[in-house]
This record gives sequence, C-alpha cells and structure tokens, in this order.
Amino acid sequence: MRILYYIYSLPVGGAETVVAEYLRQLRQRGAQVLLVQDYRTESFLTRSLEEQGIPMVTLWPGSGESKLGQTAKKAARGVGLYRRFNKVIREFQPDVIHFHAFPDHIDRLDFPRSRMFYSFHAALERNLSMLGQKNTVLLQSLSDDGLTFCGLTSDYAKEIGVRFHTDRVLCIPNGLDFDRIRSQRYSREKLRSLFGIPEDAFLLGTVGRLHPVKNQERMLSILREVQKSRPDARLLIVGADQAGRADLLRRQAAELGVADALVLAGERRDADQILSAMDCFLLTSLSESFSLVSVEAQALDVKCVLSDAVPEDVACQDCVRLSLDESDERWAEAVVGAESDPITGNLENYDLNTVVDRLMQIYRDALAREKS
Repeated sequence: MRILYYIYSLPVGGAETVVAEYLRQLRQRGAQVLLVQDYRTESFLTRSLEEQGIPMVTLWPGSGESKLGQTAKKAARGVGLYRRFNKVIREFQPDVIHFHAFPDHIDRLDFPRSRMFYSFHAALERNLSMLGQKNTVLLQSLSDDGLTFCGLTSDYAKEIGVRFHTDRVLCIPNGLDFDRIRSQRYSREKLRSLFGIPEDAFLLGTVGRLHPVKNQERMLSILREVQKSRPDARLLIVGADQAGRADLLRRQAAELGVADALVLAGERRDADQILSAMDCFLLTSLSESFSLVSVEAQALDVKCVLSDAVPEDVACQDCVRLSLDESDERWAEAVVGAESDPITGNLENYDLNTVVDRLMQIYRDALAREKS
C-alpha cells in the first residue's frame, strides 16, 4: 500500500510528533510512505525522519519561517501551486492521502475523494476559524464527494459529523509508542542534576511550546500557591520559545516572587524522560483538541492536573481536571493532594500499535470499497 501524508511542516508539536510516528510505523508494516509538506522546518522531527530514510517532499523553497520562504510561498500561490502537489501525486501514485492540515487548493488535487482522509488536530471551531469560510465550504464539498474525517475523541468525531452533515467520521485518537516511552526514564536524581534542581524539591512540570493557548502564565500563579505548602516546589517548562514568551514568563515569575523556582528548558529531544521524573504534570491550556503529552505523562504513571479543555476521555488514570475559573488555591490542592477523578478512558486505546493497526485497516477498507 502506498500512503501519502500531508502536513504544513514539522516543528515540534503534538500533531507533528504523531505524524512522524505514524509514518515510521506504517513503513514497518510494509507500506510505502511519503510525507508532503509546505516548507521545511529544522527540527529533530525532520532530522529523525531523514535519518530513518522516510521520504519527504517540500513544496516551497526555503524555510517557511524565513522571509525567503514566505515570499516564495506567496509567489507560488499565484502561479498554480496545486500543480506541484498534483505532480507529486502522479509520480507517487498513492492508494490513500491523509491530510493532517489543509493544503491550498485542496479541491484542485487530482485524486478520488473516497480515498482522502482529513484529521482535525485542533478544536473544531478554532480550526475552522483559522481556515476561514471559503476553505470550510471546500471541506464541506469534499465531504459531500466522499472524503472521510477523523476526530481525536468520540465526542469530537460526533461534533465533526454534525458540523459537516456526514456519517463518514472516524474516531482515531493520537497514538504513542508506550514501549519506547516507558523504557526511557530519568531517575529523580538525574533530572534534578540536569537542571540544577534540589534533589528533594517537589517538581511541577509541563511540556509544550511557549504559546498563548498553552497559558503557561497561569502555572506561575499556581506555583506561588503550591509553595505555601511546599516551599521547595519548582516549575519546569519544556518547550520551544515563540515570539519572546520566555522573557514574558521570566518577568511574570519575578513579579510573583517565584523567579528562582522557574526553569525554562527550551526544546529538548528527551521530553519523555523528563516527564517521567516529575512529581506532577500540570497543564493549564485554554484549548486542547487532545493533549498528547497528557497521555505520555499517564503512560509514565505521573500524576496529572489538567484544565478541562483536555477531553474527558483522555484523562484515564491519576488525573484531576479543573476549570480555569477555579482558584489558584483549588489548583494547588489538586497538585499536592492525593485526589483523582473517576477513570473515564482506557489508556491502552492510545497505544501506537493499536492506533496504527486501525489506520492500516481503514485505508485497506477505503481501497477495497473503491475497487468493488
């Protein structure tokens, strides 16, 4: 089977990590895979796919984050950019195309809609607002012609079905390689030594790019409240800086009197291992379509305190979900206490092998339906 995946690019993020993992696993199952992306981002995800020989095609010259890249992309839009993509389709001859982002002129791609899949990796209305009305209408047209949508949770899949008036919606949760994650743990001593944190410190932590939707500012006020009962508490944030938000967080930490307790680790390849040695994983996001890192933390048996933006069925074990309207005191109680919410999901549903096996089956089914 020949499988083509499309995504804008490969910075370090939840959706991008999932796409990279799927490509590797699909190839291990004997599929021929190809990743098509708008532009190249220099990240460890890009490098790791190259090291493993996963073929990638970049539609636009230059980095999408550079002035050259942006200029080239705008110019290409004016000269029939979809032709580049169609050329790739003709040469690779995929059996299925799975879109993990919305390519320009998707309606002009020369490929059967019945073998197209489209995954939403952000909350539906947020995703559609970014696409705009014109592209939302295009998605509706593609759906009417046979495209299949994929949602990350059962509730999300239902929401997509209602929005696009279709029953061609699959619940495909993000999958993680639990065996790999669980085999690469840091000891508490190693982690604390790595970042100069006292060995007996109570370590709050999170993993995610420094972006307003992740709402890391709220973590600082929660940290201040936690320190009232755990003066040794520290907050470790792992994630790439965006638009100078690292400096913003440092300034706010100083204003709250917790500057000495904040550790900004930047982007790291060993985020899984870092997670494993945290005392509590904290997530205060304003919006989450899934929250891959929450599943990682649970797979590593780390207590999680999450905003209720995280879907309920993603909270499978030793989790507390709270509204951001709750006080810092309430959040701090959940962080240092022993409470947990009732289990609503099955963690093993998010194992990478389970998810990729299902993907292979739905791709085969789509191909068989067209042949019949």
